[in-house]
Amino acid sequence: MERITDLRVYQHHSLRFDRGRQVFINFEGRRLPAFENETAAVALFASGVRNFSRSLKYHRPRGLFCLSGQCSSCLMRIDDVPAVRACRVWCRDGMNIVREKNLGIGGNDLFFAADFVFPDHMDYHHMLTGNPAVNRALGYGFRKMAGLGEIPGEAKTPPDIRDISCDAAVIGGGPAGCEAALAAAKTGAKTVLVEQDRIVGGHLTAWPESMDGKITGIEKAASYAEALAHAGVRVLPNTSAAAAYYPEGFWALADEGGLIRLTVKRTVLAVGGYDRNITIPGNDLPNVFSARGLMRLVYRFGICPGVRVFLAGTSERNLSLARRLQEIGVRVTGICEDAPAPRGPEAWSDEIQWRGVPLFLNHRPIEMKGRFGLKGAVIGPSDGGGERVAVRCDLAAVDRPLAPSHELAAMAGCKVRYDKRAQGFSAVVERNGRTSVESIFAAGEMLGEAPFETIVERAAMAGETAGREASS
Repeated sequence: MERITDLRVYQHHSLRFDRGRQVFINFEGRRLPAFENETAAVALFASGVRNFSRSLKYHRPRGLFCLSGQCSSCLMRIDDVPAVRACRVWCRDGMNIVREKNLGIGGNDLFFAADFVFPDHMDYHHMLTGNPAVNRALGYGFRKMAGLGEIPGEAKTPPDIRDISCDAAVIGGGPAGCEAALAAAKTGAKTVLVEQDRIVGGHLTAWPESMDGKITGIEKAASYAEALAHAGVRVLPNTSAAAAYYPEGFWALADEGGLIRLTVKRTVLAVGGYDRNITIPGNDLPNVFSARGLMRLVYRFGICPGVRVFLAGTSERNLSLARRLQEIGVRVTGICEDAPAPRGPEAWSDEIQWRGVPLFLNHRPIEMKGRFGLKGAVIGPSDGGGERVAVRCDLAAVDRPLAPSHELAAMAGCKVRYDKRAQGFSAVVERNGRTSVESIFAAGEMLGEAPFETIVERAAMAGETAGREASS
């Protein structure tokens, strides 16, 4: 049973957190405080919940990772709807949340015993295959054990499909999407911006560092909202692009009200990329976050995530965490990099070393320790030799290059190719962002990570071309 607490940061010297009106949510028989500007996942984490889900086979505990709706670690049953990503549902008074895939109480899952009964592996595909009846019964039992969720208890009438039309549509409201929408609107095109979050700005909504020596990323994200409104761009928040239909020329969108048929002449895709984990034992333990996921939890929602943190990777994201987590009482017990020098700003790495944070160069994570939650990390030399070092921690952030989000582009018929560095597929584009489908452009991190200035420049070019062609 989790210990109920309140881990919200209510006072910070430079950040202010707009949590909105306080509400109360119901979680497995407990009434917990929450706020309207928090997602269900954030509110539960702030109250001490760490185990959100279970793995299908061994029922190992799963916690928050990306907080952007891109993984399945926070799938829960919310208001009788199964398999809902808790990090994408905003709190409302009286919301009911329960965990799925549990046979037990308060996160204690009796099926977790499978991890002890089958210490090597559980090959249920070949168990008891001699008797067909017994094999079918075994298969049924394992499917029930997986606990993928029951259908809603009460059938709901499908909502009507709403229609929206425009000259230019931008799917994705991060920095690239905002720049593309502003550039398209400037050409006179009737522009719609589709964003799955409640606010625009993407990762900038949780970036506390200066962008140009003047404003922080958080302030830049807020300025995008004002600029879009001033330019006359129609923003569809809390809306996801579910499918593309070409040559019919429309996108299927989904929001809380149902489905939207978006008919458009030109489209700019700016759907970003996926946070990736490191492939080591224990990488899926609760309290192992992606760097961006941890930044969202801390800098956007104002939650103190742990006591001791270990950081794998020295990009700008992890170096920012190393500099700033100590401001809210989180001790950084180590940061490692699989290279002879830090990847992020040299001044930042010098600063954290001056503060006494151990920096392990030419070292990589070997294992995350723990069974029900993170208890520590083990790192070792990159060449595989030498001594291993145990690092005590109850929180970790791993930072790897993003995997480009290519699925929507591929669904629409755009040509994609394998990106070896990102270990994923990305859309093939021309200099102005045009894909192999004449009416579709792509921009931003879905083409691979790049400096902010480069992303902005190319996104503006794609948006301007799309808007000009759509309005001509």
